[in-house]
Amino acid sequence: MANEIELKLAIQKERAEQWMRSAWLDNINAKARPVQRLENDYYDTPDLALQQARMALRIRRAGDQWIQTLKTSGEQQAGLSRRGEWESALSQPVLDLSLLPEGVLPEGVGDRLALSFTTHFTRQAWDVHTSSGSHIEIVLDQGEVAVPPGSGGRRRQDPLCELEFELKSGHAFDLLMLAQDLALHFPVQLLTISKAERGLRLLRPQETAREKSLGRLDEGMSLLSLAQQLTGHWLDCWARAHEAFAFDGQEVHLLEAERYLSRLHALSVLLARQQTSCGLGDLRPNLSWLRQHLAPIGHQMRRDRCLQSLSLSGRDALWRQGHLDYARRRQEYRQRWWQREVGEATVACMVWAHQAGPECRGELDKPWRQVAINLLDEQVKRLQLPKQPLVIEGWTHRLGALMRLETLLLLLAPESGGYRQAVELREGVEWLTGFSILLDEDNLPESLHHHLLQQSRQWMLQLGRQGQALSAQLDQWCHQVVPSSSLEGASDFAPPHLTTDSNPVAE
Repeated sequence: MANEIELKLAIQKERAEQWMRSAWLDNINAKARPVQRLENDYYDTPDLALQQARMALRIRRAGDQWIQTLKTSGEQQAGLSRRGEWESALSQPVLDLSLLPEGVLPEGVGDRLALSFTTHFTRQAWDVHTSSGSHIEIVLDQGEVAVPPGSGGRRRQDPLCELEFELKSGHAFDLLMLAQDLALHFPVQLLTISKAERGLRLLRPQETAREKSLGRLDEGMSLLSLAQQLTGHWLDCWARAHEAFAFDGQEVHLLEAERYLSRLHALSVLLARQQTSCGLGDLRPNLSWLRQHLAPIGHQMRRDRCLQSLSLSGRDALWRQGHLDYARRRQEYRQRWWQREVGEATVACMVWAHQAGPECRGELDKPWRQVAINLLDEQVKRLQLPKQPLVIEGWTHRLGALMRLETLLLLLAPESGGYRQAVELREGVEWLTGFSILLDEDNLPESLHHHLLQQSRQWMLQLGRQGQALSAQLDQWCHQVVPSSSLEGASDFAPPHLTTDSNPVAE
């Protein structure tokens, strides 16, 4: 078995052509290989037993050769993946399971395997040898993924155009630096979905953006190690959500992506508060720029979501019909998403997740849980509920603070009522921002304006009740789960209480 270390980047077809004609490959002394046409048949059971076991079994035709390959998903962090792989040459395009290690496949699948989907593409590859001795393979694949007639959902094909950097030998850092240099010159995007996953997505469109589990956190790791793990995980989730939107156009994926980006930014703010001298590098400014750059899309989506949720008739319904513009918003999204700076910022964050500098020490070397509890206490004191709960800005200005509170609770007590209450409060404020955007428009019919005021007032009353419930949940959790006497070096820790204040936190 071999272990692959690779990174995938999406690139638009016309940009790929520009990249190949540019001097970039010559500047890194890349040596081209002959162009290949690769045709792959993927096999699985009717109930997708291999997919559920996170495996992919294929037969690849390359020229006059047939190669059988089994891949396991392994681990993936911030786009960089490590996975198991077993390859064997075949004399004919027929599966030979005897070539696989005994017991590697799930029990009972052998007799039920059948053709599931195909991937046909042209591969152009280059070898790069760095000055530090690393050997990196760069691959450009262009083609399509397809499912047999009569299977899957409405779509039978999915075009692909992707770059892959694979470390053949040497240091993963060299691979990351090469990818970062590419992102400085060409618009690319982090790609975390494999060709096999594309095929499975065609078979089961309803599973387009199944959220990846964070898993159990090692309580002994340092705050810095936790921050790198979380950055990598949430970057992967963010990229997958954008890829899901590109596939089916459902804006729920973009709202999900916005949530992951907000969570990443919340993490960077909390890190900076813990150690202002920490060398976070470009992590926080890149995350801030990404949020600001993509924010207009999120604002428009929330506006339209609120508008569509209203029960309207007559003139108000006609006004709504003329002021929902999904097509224009999707066009603007594509323009913003494929700006070169988006890929540059994303890859820079990914590099930080793998290669945070030695200056990120000090307080960040402490065990993460103790630090997170102290940060939670501080965050609750910073948050403060609005003194005037029926003023919209009193809630919307606290959205960032709510996300930081939610993020800390996710790490410390994901099963607690406090975390669930924090999520509900944050989601409620996000809905309220949609009403706020609508109420700021000049051309609203008077009756619709009045209706929006009534709806927003009901939302704020509900938010006030949710805020009080959250305060009670936090008080209960802090007393029962993390008593202050158990915290070394935290004798001043007290159960947090949400208070009221008329001035929202600035950050």
